[in-house]
Amino acid sequence: MIRLIYILPAMCILAACGAGASAEVSAPQELALSKTIEMFYFFDEICTSCIDDELFFQLFREEASDVADMYPYRLIPVNVARASGRQVFADRMAEFGHPIENITFPVMMVNSHLYQGYESIRQNIREAFLVAGEDIFID
Repeated sequence: MIRLIYILPAMCILAACGAGASAEVSAPQELALSKTIEMFYFFDEICTSCIDDELFFQLFREEASDVADMYPYRLIPVNVARASGRQVFADRMAEFGHPIENITFPVMMVNSHLYQGYESIRQNIREAFLVAGEDIFID
């Protein structure tokens, strides 16, 4: 029953995102499962069978595998080419006061921080994960 409480919110987020694929979720046992780092990956892919979201999972594994076990996290891909994904994107941007004009995809959002473009995401994904972990679990 307790695990179901934590699984249902993750399933709801994924359903709302219109991701189509899956999310990568980690929950180290020693940390409270009520808190997780949510790393949104917004991409614009009209091809519904394309796997642009898998690139984000792979990038996280390449750049942050040595620290991935430090904090529980969710990597949440959101295809903004779909109506449900556009709504999630608009809601997240509004929640943190980011204008949606002039945004180029892909975009990674960790806490309130945005990283636009694949290279920016690659350069910042590890540090963004660590800073978010410190903000959530240490402060």
